[in-house]
Amino acid sequence: MNSRFALIIFLLSFLSGCSFLGLDKDTKKLVADGLSPKELYQQAEDKVESGLIEQAIDQYEQILASYPNSKYAVQARIDIAYNLYKQKKYNRAIIQLDDFIEKFPNIAPTPYAYYLRGVVAESKSNSILDQIVTDNAQRDVESVKDAYNYRDFSGVQILK
Repeated sequence: MNSRFALIIFLLSFLSGCSFLGLDKDTKKLVADGLSPKELYQQAEDKVESGLIEQAIDQYEQILASYPNSKYAVQARIDIAYNLYKQKKYNRAIIQLDDFIEKFPNIAPTPYAYYLRGVVAESKSNSILDQIVTDNAQRDVESVKDAYNYRDFSGVQILK
């Protein structure tokens, strides 16, 4: 009887993942260094202003890891995509924007995400030769059509 009781206690504590010990709070505090999402976001913005884009992206990702449901996490997703676009990492930016649009189809920043996705797609298709050799009237417009097709706003409701 005692061995069954001990086994049940062991299994319950194992299955609970030691959450009754409060270890989750310590882990969250270590990731966010005890800072609020607003403070983390301000630090990321300061890094962007200083030109430290990679560090700013890391800071935005720290917001996503520490406070995934905050309004700062939503904005951080857009900011990550925009800063990837500024670094000419177009494929990663489009992936970020696609994930954002899929996850948040009906919130106020979503139309901007569609717009930014179109801008990134257009920039991705540009080359140095387009500016030097190609006449704008002779330029292949397929990339412009692709960028325009990214603008599908069906079902998007702007929240106020």
